[in-house]
Amino acid sequence: MSGNKNNVNIYYDGNIKSVPKWTALLCFILYALQAIAPGMAQSASSSSSSGASLCPSLHPGSSSGSSASSSSSSSSGAGPLPYTGVCSTADVYNLCGAATNAPSVFPPTTNLCSNGGSGYGVTPSASACYQWACYTYLQNASSSGSTVDKQSFCATDGGTIPGTPGGKGIAVPSYYGWDVDKGNSQGFIPLSSIATPPPSGLVFPYGILDFKLIRRPFNGDTWAAITIVYPAALPTNLTYWKYGPTPEGYNCTGSDCLQPHWYPLPACQVQVNGNQITLTISDGGVGDDDLQANGVIQDQGGPAVPLGNTPTGANPVPTLSYWAITALTGLLVFITFLGLRTRVNS
Repeated sequence: MSGNKNNVNIYYDGNIKSVPKWTALLCFILYALQAIAPGMAQSASSSSSSGASLCPSLHPGSSSGSSASSSSSSSSGAGPLPYTGVCSTADVYNLCGAATNAPSVFPPTTNLCSNGGSGYGVTPSASACYQWACYTYLQNASSSGSTVDKQSFCATDGGTIPGTPGGKGIAVPSYYGWDVDKGNSQGFIPLSSIATPPPSGLVFPYGILDFKLIRRPFNGDTWAAITIVYPAALPTNLTYWKYGPTPEGYNCTGSDCLQPHWYPLPACQVQVNGNQITLTISDGGVGDDDLQANGVIQDQGGPAVPLGNTPTGANPVPTLSYWAITALTGLLVFITFLGLRTRVNS
């Protein structure tokens, strides 16, 4: 054997006995490892690059996985993952859905988040809009479901209120087991939608709200509350006027009460707070147009103020009685007559 510190040369002198048996065995093992090492390295490389084997789809609609390290980021922009050398996948539930582009008077329930994700916490805001959150789930495939949750905040405008340029409003049912029947609720409608004009001297700055509530199955509550959010603070001297049938004594007598008519909702059923009104209506009671305890509340009405007390930003819709219109017509005729008489005398 000869060589320097970097190279070792072994010469066979024809006498196998001069080489110990354990040395020969060691050389054979080293040779075998050298032969199979490249194949092992290639197999390991192929396995680590296969995202499907490490990262199966964790949620419907999630993207296929890929190996991650402490410096890698998910495609959703969530930033570095908290794990090293493991695989993660990310849903796209964090994207806001089509509901964000669909103004709604009543709480939205569909298309809140993209790819079928369900929105979390649809709540009203004081600025007359709805807001909710959509989540992204970052899940570690090798640590029994460790997650990092990210969320996107979404919002949509309320419905347009007639007579208020750019004014939006929403109507939120209470969480006492009642839901809005959107297919049979018109939302905010102009005062002219009702054939019978209201009493004279009243202004309806925000038109009329038309809604229908349905009681959920097995819900024992016989009353419901709905909060209406308007675009501006409401006058303190308002009354909430309804149009529909009532029991005896609500601005009517006898059989006339069974016909739709205008009447003020009792003050104990109306709570005003800034730009919000909360109505409390019993199923089949005053304010429920069908007057039956049948799990349905139908309502048409709106806040009214005396003429001259219109809130800022709202166009007044005053009402005049028959005699007031007659008097104005007579005055106009009298002024016209005086003008003609003066012209003739001159």
